Amino acid sequence: MDSGKRFEERVARSLHELDGASMRVEDGGRGAFNKQLCDFLYWPDRGGTIAIECKAAKDRFELRRLGVGKEDGQLSRLLAFQGRGRRSVVAVNFYGDDYRKHNRCFIIPAILFIGVDGASITEEQVSHMGIECPKVGDRYDMGCLADWLAYRRAR
Repeated sequence: MDSGKRFEERVARSLHELDGASMRVEDGGRGAFNKQLCDFLYWPDRGGTIAIECKAAKDRFELRRLGVGKEDGQLSRLLAFQGRGRRSVVAVNFYGDDYRKHNRCFIIPAILFIGVDGASITEEQVSHMGIECPKVGDRYDMGCLADWLAYRRAR
């Protein structure tokens, strides 16, 4: 199993541990005519909706994989989704040379990718953009999602 699918499975297990409901958004693959919005939708008990796109990277996250700078790229679709009570985030997993030893997950608001310079960003850069979700067994502690949406709504 490739690192991206492994990460998506762990995110699915993580979301099932949270209060609220979540749904996996199935994609049609790279050749699909209609491009998906995200990998998961999450509805916290407190209300609202969060679109979650998952990306795995060994040591640098290539921004082209999110369509940064493209009018019809995935980032544009994530940003268009946002509105009253709706937010979009990107979950980035850095797994290094050994997935079992080095495995960090960060949740980054999609809007923070606007204007990011360069072709890729490092784990260090991502750690300053988002919230780290600690790995707990075979999942991540993603409790920050509902808290983040509530905080954004209160502002």
